[in-house]
Amino acid sequence: MKILVTRRDSFGDVLCTTPVIRRLRNAYNDATINVHTFYPYVFVGNDDVDLASNGNDMHVLRGDLRIHTGKATQGSLLDLSGNYDRVVDLNLAFEKRFRKVQAVDAYMEEVFGDRGPDEDKGVVLARVPVPDLGTELGGAVVVHPARSERLRTLPKKFWQALVDELVLRGKIVVTVGTSQDYDLNNVHRDTKNRLNPQQQAALINAAAVLVASESGILGGVLPATDTPAVGLLTMSLPETCGPYRLGGLNKRFYPVLAKVDCVGCSLRYDHVITAHGCLENRDYACVNAFDPVEVADKVIEAAETGRRDGL
Repeated sequence: MKILVTRRDSFGDVLCTTPVIRRLRNAYNDATINVHTFYPYVFVGNDDVDLASNGNDMHVLRGDLRIHTGKATQGSLLDLSGNYDRVVDLNLAFEKRFRKVQAVDAYMEEVFGDRGPDEDKGVVLARVPVPDLGTELGGAVVVHPARSERLRTLPKKFWQALVDELVLRGKIVVTVGTSQDYDLNNVHRDTKNRLNPQQQAALINAAAVLVASESGILGGVLPATDTPAVGLLTMSLPETCGPYRLGGLNKRFYPVLAKVDCVGCSLRYDHVITAHGCLENRDYACVNAFDPVEVADKVIEAAETGRRDGL
């Protein structure tokens, strides 16, 4: 049996398809499972997948921890001509439910007609060694100063003030992300654009706590770890963007909601969306509604209590 799973974008949403693919693998152990996506490197080392491709010039093979780039050899890319026994199309499966359910639940419903047990919904990423940053990570705070859609991009001055506050309190700060994210001063290690998703997960898992706004790292990489996390939420609420892990939803997750009446506006939008602007007040006040000192307090609290919870 040949199965094709397709979810072209976005990064965090593609990561959230991995528990669905694991369930497919468990149901069809001998099947060939291919994935078509703009983020094939998510599946490097994922034993549930036989081949992942963007259909162009990048592919990864099952069990191979290298990323192959450049022109692929003939026959190495996915056959998208319809030569599959089952095609699982997850594009817009989350969005067409108006972002009112968590992404993994949306994909489970689309494929299986139910949401499945919570303990099987964790993101699947191949385990790799913790990157050697030349510093002790056990007490480190990992910060993702994301630049993305306007409605979930907090100002650079907020992130800088948060880092300065954490350093003032004696914390080691490590930033993660890509080249599009903010460059911040006063951090101990900047890993932006240096680590693949598997390495990011290993780094976060070794740290004391993650703090991030709504992003692929918060929604997709974090759920592959056990690390406590502070999520700074504007357009979503914890029940739709928090992580499944440790057997349930929002375990070791400490959300901080923007101090505006319209927080969580995506849940009130009434048609299929991938992204949207400020829907209600049209002033984007939510992204400016976080106090760096209060967030630092929550980060310290999460670092001190999250691992101790034994959840």
